[in-house]
Amino acid sequence: LQEREKSLRIRRSLKDSSGIANSMNNIGLILYDQGRTPEAMDHYSEALHIYEEMHDKAGTSTALHNIAGIYNDQGDRPQALAYFRRALAINEEMDDPYDAASTEDNIGGVLEADDSIAPALWHYRRALALHARADDPRGMGYSLRNIAGIELKMQRPDSALAYADQALAKLITTDDKRGQASAQWMQGLAYEALGQRDHAIEKGLRALNMARELGYPQLMRDA
Repeated sequence: LQEREKSLRIRRSLKDSSGIANSMNNIGLILYDQGRTPEAMDHYSEALHIYEEMHDKAGTSTALHNIAGIYNDQGDRPQALAYFRRALAINEEMDDPYDAASTEDNIGGVLEADDSIAPALWHYRRALALHARADDPRGMGYSLRNIAGIELKMQRPDSALAYADQALAKLITTDDKRGQASAQWMQGLAYEALGQRDHAIEKGLRALNMARELGYPQLMRDA
């Protein structure tokens, strides 16, 4: 943090607007990791203001994402959605399928947490199409996993299993072990909903073992 703050002072002395905004964003990330949320929000907000003044669309989108993340973590879903949607508008204006896909997934996650299941599914499907357009198998894997979760909530376990299978197949092509574990956990839930207990236990144990190797506490609890 001290090195980042030193860099910020230098950039301020040089009146380097882009560098100042980047430093504010980076410092905000560190502050948030340290639990200093109000300070992190101040840094993200200043970065956003500078990016907007510079008409830096990529930087603006990043700052909006960071602010939305804070609101989402605090349970303020309306504000999180507002900032994510502002970011999405910029992603679409830039014709950036990679960042737009990530934003669509984030919007879907906020809506799902708010039990807005059908709208969440719509955004996850949009995210999947954008990840495919961006040729991003990892992103596709996560979107497929998200859709599987929604299918389970809509009491369609056969469909959920099909999406979970596709998610795992995509994620196996990447080095994302955490994603692979999460997809197998989703397979286990689908098998359980289908009454296929042996398969459910098998998939759950595989997910648990991978989670232990990765030190992934949330999945260890769920599995």
